[in-house]
Amino acid sequence: MPEPRRTPFAALVGGALLLTAGGAPLSAEEPAEPEVVSSPVVTAATPGRSVPISVDVTGAERLALIVTEGGDGFTADWAVWVKPTLTGPAGTLKLTDLKWKSAEQGWGVTAVDRDPNGGELTVDGKPVHGIGTHARSRIVFELPEGYTTFTARGALEDGGTDQAGGTASSVQFVVYAGGEGLDEEIQDPTRSAKAELQNLTVADDLAVDLFAAEPMLLSPSNIDVDAHGRVWVCEVVNYRQFRNTDSAPREAGDRILVLEDSDGDGELDQKTVFYQHPEIDSAHGVCVLGETVIVSAGENILTFKDADGDLQADEGSRRVLFTGISGVQHDHGVHSVLFGPDGKLYFNFGNEGKQLRRPDGSPVVDLAGNVVAANRQPYQEGMAFRCDLDGSNVETLGWNFRNNWELTVDSFGRVWQSDNDDDGNAATRLNLVIPFGNYGYRDEFTGGGWRDERPGMHRDVPLRHWHLNDPGVMPNLYQSGAGSPTGIAVYEGDLLPPEYRGALLHCDAGPNAVRAYFLKPDGAGFSAEQKDLLTGENDRWFRPSDVTVAPDGSLIVADWYDPGVGGHRMDDVTRGRLFRLRPTGSEKTYMAPVLDLSTPAGALAALNSPNLDARYQGFTALAGMGEDAVEPVRAQFRDQAAPAHLRARAMWALAQLISPLRVADEAIGIEDEAIRAAGLRLLCEATDVRTEEGIKNRLARLVVGVLRTDRLDAPALWREAAVALRGVPADADVAGVTAAQLWAALAQRADLTDRWMLETLGLAAEGKWDACLDAYLATSPEADAAKQVIWRSRAKQTPALLAEALLDPARVSGEEAPRWVRAFDFQANSEQKRAALQRLAFADELPEDRATLVRLAALLRLKEAGGADEGRIKEGIERVLDEVRGTPQFVELLRTFRIQGHADALIELAGTQPTETAGVEAAGLLIERGMWKDVSTVVWGEDRTLAEGLLSAVGRTHRGDAVKFLTAVMDDENLDVARRKAAASGLAQIGQGAQLLLERAEQGELAEELRQSVAATLHASTYHNLGDRVAKVFPPPPGREKPLPPLAELTEARGDVANGKTVYMTTGTCSKCHVIKGVGREIGPDLTEIGDKLGRQALYTSILYPSAGVSHNYETHTVLTEDGSVFNGLLISETDKELKIRDQEGIERTFSKDALLEHGVQDVSLMPADIQKLMSEQELVDLVEFLTTLKK
Repeated sequence: MPEPRRTPFAALVGGALLLTAGGAPLSAEEPAEPEVVSSPVVTAATPGRSVPISVDVTGAERLALIVTEGGDGFTADWAVWVKPTLTGPAGTLKLTDLKWKSAEQGWGVTAVDRDPNGGELTVDGKPVHGIGTHARSRIVFELPEGYTTFTARGALEDGGTDQAGGTASSVQFVVYAGGEGLDEEIQDPTRSAKAELQNLTVADDLAVDLFAAEPMLLSPSNIDVDAHGRVWVCEVVNYRQFRNTDSAPREAGDRILVLEDSDGDGELDQKTVFYQHPEIDSAHGVCVLGETVIVSAGENILTFKDADGDLQADEGSRRVLFTGISGVQHDHGVHSVLFGPDGKLYFNFGNEGKQLRRPDGSPVVDLAGNVVAANRQPYQEGMAFRCDLDGSNVETLGWNFRNNWELTVDSFGRVWQSDNDDDGNAATRLNLVIPFGNYGYRDEFTGGGWRDERPGMHRDVPLRHWHLNDPGVMPNLYQSGAGSPTGIAVYEGDLLPPEYRGALLHCDAGPNAVRAYFLKPDGAGFSAEQKDLLTGENDRWFRPSDVTVAPDGSLIVADWYDPGVGGHRMDDVTRGRLFRLRPTGSEKTYMAPVLDLSTPAGALAALNSPNLDARYQGFTALAGMGEDAVEPVRAQFRDQAAPAHLRARAMWALAQLISPLRVADEAIGIEDEAIRAAGLRLLCEATDVRTEEGIKNRLARLVVGVLRTDRLDAPALWREAAVALRGVPADADVAGVTAAQLWAALAQRADLTDRWMLETLGLAAEGKWDACLDAYLATSPEADAAKQVIWRSRAKQTPALLAEALLDPARVSGEEAPRWVRAFDFQANSEQKRAALQRLAFADELPEDRATLVRLAALLRLKEAGGADEGRIKEGIERVLDEVRGTPQFVELLRTFRIQGHADALIELAGTQPTETAGVEAAGLLIERGMWKDVSTVVWGEDRTLAEGLLSAVGRTHRGDAVKFLTAVMDDENLDVARRKAAASGLAQIGQGAQLLLERAEQGELAEELRQSVAATLHASTYHNLGDRVAKVFPPPPGREKPLPPLAELTEARGDVANGKTVYMTTGTCSKCHVIKGVGREIGPDLTEIGDKLGRQALYTSILYPSAGVSHNYETHTVLTEDGSVFNGLLISETDKELKIRDQEGIERTFSKDALLEHGVQDVSLMPADIQKLMSEQELVDLVEFLTTLKK
């Protein structure tokens, strides 16, 4: 029979429910070991409002009767254990005749023959005998000897179902029979591994098994499966202990575990500790390659040996492969290593990894001649790598990722990975990693962030996030919305249904999902279709951290299991699970094929395994056999009936046995496009373009195999040919064809509206753009195609071509103009660039639909490029000032070009937009230039509204040199109270001003009419060092209600979604700092899909304890300027010259780094720590209820 898709509660036996651990009936010959079991949810609609229960308690010393809420909160969840009875050789015993050891309940009392309110027990209108209680409830008994069965009926008590809203009453009954440790083991039975299994949702064509659980393993961050089917686990308990201080550290350090299924029954039953040491605390990767084990942890990638096969690291075998990697105890550090089909190692690190060093501490220089460091020369942020098995010949495959947790490589040599966004921006993504590609997390040259204003930036945040409208940025394969992407693999096995072959398998711990992505060629790239394989929609603690393929073709999934993910928090250190996915209807048994590496046939069988370790062993065995292996491997490579991925594996193996160039030649001539593309990848690895011979060999094959091929529509081939041209000198030639001419021929054949192809051609032209563009334009290309190449190009003539296009509305529309303006930012400073910008800045023939944009952009870039006539530039600025009056650009122009005057316009901007960045920047410029006379005229003038706005803007500048002026206004008793209050509130926002106000208040010298305004502003202040003094001098008003109940109780409560939305927009003040579907202020994380990422407990933790786990990129930054002013806010952008932060009011402030005395990151969140005081308990519950509904 087919395997049931959910772990069943029980099997029907004799009209009763006989509960067992795995759902199968108990056998008299082989009684099951009792453990946690659960009933179906009982509701008012359940027949008789009850369910019969029968549990084997043979050998149990204690019995726990547990009632949990049914998934909709514990309102009205009155429950009864009806006629609870023990039977066995000792006879029959009413459980009510025993005294329980302990009892607890969610409300009311637990009592025999009494409901939670003390009344008579009734079920469905009839009196009953039993134990009444209220969810969540736990009653523990010590069992006498001689009893083997417990029976009862689990029922809803009428006191719950008959009250208003009682129709929503629902509970689940749980029985646990165990030993002395039972009290500790059932702290939360709904969080048991069996309960989680029952709540997981699996794809229709797959079955899921619990493979292992605590205490066998805890919190797995990464796994690997070896050729024998053993699971290797990075067990992480010591995760960022400086943040997670509520759990005790494991002093001996974190561990690498090896788990085995000794009897093949589909459950892991043996554990060995391979290695334990503090140096691998919070390890992020384990890779098993025969007797070598590679561990990624802290600043190192380490290798160990297990030559004797005892599954423990051999003494003295520890070696450092790479070191000096930053991001120790940080999720964005180094990640796992894996074996590629070409016999090389692949790995990556996130944007805290920073650099790669050799064991002696020297920096790694890659094959492109670049130091591997995040210094924009050229690399920055997260990176992906390839190297030889000994760590030599490092190649940087891609860069400018944020947190690329893990990568994977298919048999054709294509590299895939996922990447996480700045939390809350629904921008997580999957990438095909094309060698040398820039993947756009930050500005290529300045390092500016995605929030930075720039011409042509995408309107949609998920696309803007990756600078996708910038020339030079590779496209994304798939954007998967909100999440926390983790492990990834390629499925190339036969056990799962055929549709899975070649699919990407991916874990996303945020939305609690393991997914498959089915890939389809799309031009020179791919598109993908998503399918959920395993999800925790009914258990939001399911946090899949990794997925890998076992030797039998089944999938092993690691589950971190925690209420939240992100912010470097870890709320649970007591659990961790592994699950196994297999086809529906297949046997649960688990056996790995036996490897025979002594013959070419056996080694080739290992090479064809879906498991990476088996492949590694087959690959290395074949390589060691020499001539004996050539013909069998070549036969598989040439076998047209064989699957393409197996032919590709044979291609890579054959290249170890005979000339790789001969193999590449044959592969490039094969009809299958994927194998031909793999042949070009092999060509790249087999030829070194740092040598004349390598250049000649590579170019010759590109000319013959690509340029002169009969195939006219082979985008994957053109893409790989472009990659192969990278690094080949422009003037290198074969048979009269230069590399630049070959590049032009590729550009002529390709669809240049295909961004994959355009960007790959851009990578190929790097370092030879002049020659490539000349050769391309000499072919008289079609206008639309030429337009794409010009936009992407970086040749000396490119600026002039860009300018010509911008002046011609027939070539570039007004809608396209911003992208073309942006293209100037990627051109080197030169006379040609300055001439083109000057032409645009002063052109009278600019079309009206872009005139202001282009002139303004050209003038600003002329200033940056230098060498232009300053006087003429200022004339041009005066020409556009009126057009941008009242905007941030107006202030930027005045400051950048040191244009004096315009006091009236600055005052109007500051006074009418005091809470906006433009207004605050205008006030700052007024102060910088000492325009106090103009400011005073307005402040003491007749327009009270403008004066109050101006004072508010001055305060929001946080500038110390405004304190004297604001104090004078506040102290002027001839002014109306409203202006004095505005001045006092402004003072309270400035560090020195806040100190002054506190001193006056402490000395009783603060005017009474100003106290409330000052108190309100100081309580909302980000100057946390003043918190105690503020609370003492200005005691806060009492909270809305009594203290909140425990977090566990809050988590069980359910609220009103509609009212929660109202609370979000009003009382809770959430929309002041967060965005939902574009509505609100973008200060904290976007909450549009927060319900997919955080469960209830994690949501409550984030609200009640915002500093407990601050998401990466949402830390509070503090800067101290030369004048003593202090500013707090979120880091928006940081370049070599400037720092930009956004404060809690949404005001953006830009600082020259030269003007900063200090810049640091605080442990305290910008989000207030007592925001719950604004709400009643019910409003808080309603708010969380609303947040849980915010999903993709």
